[in-house]
Amino acid sequence: MAASPSSQSPRRTASTCTPETARGTHTFRIEGYSLFRDLGVGKCVQSAIFSVGGYDWSICFYPDGDTEEEGRKGWVSVYLVLKTNDAVVRAIYDLTLMNTETVQVPPSTLVDNLSALLEATEGSDVTFNVKEEVFPGHKIILAMQSPVFRAEFFGPMSDEGRRTVTIEEMQPAVFRGLLHFIYTDSLPSMSDLNAMSTKKWYAIERMKLMCEGILCKSLSAKTVATTLALADQHHCSKLKDACIEFMNSLDRMDDVVASKGYQHPKRACPAIFADIWERTTKTRRN
Repeated sequence: MAASPSSQSPRRTASTCTPETARGTHTFRIEGYSLFRDLGVGKCVQSAIFSVGGYDWSICFYPDGDTEEEGRKGWVSVYLVLKTNDAVVRAIYDLTLMNTETVQVPPSTLVDNLSALLEATEGSDVTFNVKEEVFPGHKIILAMQSPVFRAEFFGPMSDEGRRTVTIEEMQPAVFRGLLHFIYTDSLPSMSDLNAMSTKKWYAIERMKLMCEGILCKSLSAKTVATTLALADQHHCSKLKDACIEFMNSLDRMDDVVASKGYQHPKRACPAIFADIWERTTKTRRN
């Protein structure tokens, strides 16, 4: 007997529209700027014409403003002007005014200086033993980034003289990634999946969310089951929802079931699959 149309699963399709973009920068230097003051409202100084994305542009600078309108009078005005005739272009741009005669303050080097302390023995006051590897650390920096380290080193029950900490639940590569984040506020070039599998987050929520966001964008039929189990284990609700939605949108569910990562969550986290089937049922009804 042929199945009725209403009993057949709906076919899902997807497409992507990617706009063509071009990037560019232009520096317009005005020598002897004070000579252009009192040029007059509505009168501009114009840059040379430059090209970006196949279109001609220029920058118009009004030292005394472009209008007598209340609230704008007396303020300088700057515009990006499209010079190509009969063209319609959407542009997103930033304009920055700089007075080169003032003192130029260099950018902050705080992050670079902290990064230089990573794995540095200078000033180190604690050592971590992870498997067979040793990592130097600085208690105050670790405590600054992690509430767990803060309680361990400076809490009421802390031992001020403690200089050695043994880490049992992490692999050295994962702990190195944890220290990298603490000292640089950025994820290392390591497997984010390994970072997600860490049993102890040391309450660094920002790192957890960054890993979660990256994993949401890199799901595949071979890894989604394993990632779903990790998301459920670490209470990553957004990642869990992304995994379930990804699995429900696949026409290749057989590939997911056949993956190596499928069997473990099937045995260890049966409640996850109840969520999957429930959401699949709701999706088909809608």
